[in-house]
Amino acid sequence: MFVYLDLLVLINFFFNMVLLTIAGWLGLQHFRFGRYALAALAGTISWLIFFFYPQYIFINWICRITGGLAMAFIAWHPIGLRKLLAKTLLLLVAGQLMGGGIFALAFALSSSHLGTSSQAVLALPLVAAGAMLMLAVAAWWAGRIHSAKQLGAYYGEVTVCVGDKTLTVPALLDSGNTLRHPVNSWPVVILERKAARDLFAQDLLAWLDEPWTPPPQGLESRIGLIPYKTVGGSGLLAVVRPEQLVLKSKLGSKTLSQVYIAVRPKNQPPLEHQALAFPADDWKDGDVG
Repeated sequence: MFVYLDLLVLINFFFNMVLLTIAGWLGLQHFRFGRYALAALAGTISWLIFFFYPQYIFINWICRITGGLAMAFIAWHPIGLRKLLAKTLLLLVAGQLMGGGIFALAFALSSSHLGTSSQAVLALPLVAAGAMLMLAVAAWWAGRIHSAKQLGAYYGEVTVCVGDKTLTVPALLDSGNTLRHPVNSWPVVILERKAARDLFAQDLLAWLDEPWTPPPQGLESRIGLIPYKTVGGSGLLAVVRPEQLVLKSKLGSKTLSQVYIAVRPKNQPPLEHQALAFPADDWKDGDVG
């Protein structure tokens, strides 16, 4: 039995390129021919190791794992072990789907003589329907990943320092949050009541709820009242200036001191996040509207 090794290597390299393209599409990665070609070559080299030593079953799994890790790293350069493992898993899943589809197609074509029986008439429509279903699932998956990435840009973290207390909570970085102080135009971050109870002293929290009462002593220069208007009505929102506030997002972090903190009113339903802030790159100390 003669084995055309050069042909097998070429076929394996081609299928690795197709696999990387499919996995990259599912993961919304930019196609880079040079990286994909190097990654496909790395996968082919790992396959060659198993090809020459097929008697050791554990080598098959080692080659699969190391080959997948090498292909994912070369093709997409993920940062961190977690992202590398996630990309490798996506590559393996796409490989199983592609291999299963090829096997199913080969089985359907070889199970009956196309054009010679009633089963043959059904074979191609069934294969086409299966392929369309797989493409629909893949498109849905890619859409979900794309939506998650878009929403991820609006998720961040807020760290607030008030007195000797520091609180870090997840935040929604909403670009539509344009609430500012009417005089100095400093922005406002709104905390949920649960987070506010962990940060503010009881007397300060009570004043933020009832700003028409006398404020706590020593905070006269750090508090204010901001008019607001919502769908449900309008009013005055009590705010306090923290010593420091740090906004973190995927784009980086920013430290602000010219900012106010407010507590979500009792009559408003709670938000899903513990804080409503603004994108970190939208503000810097000294901004004036």
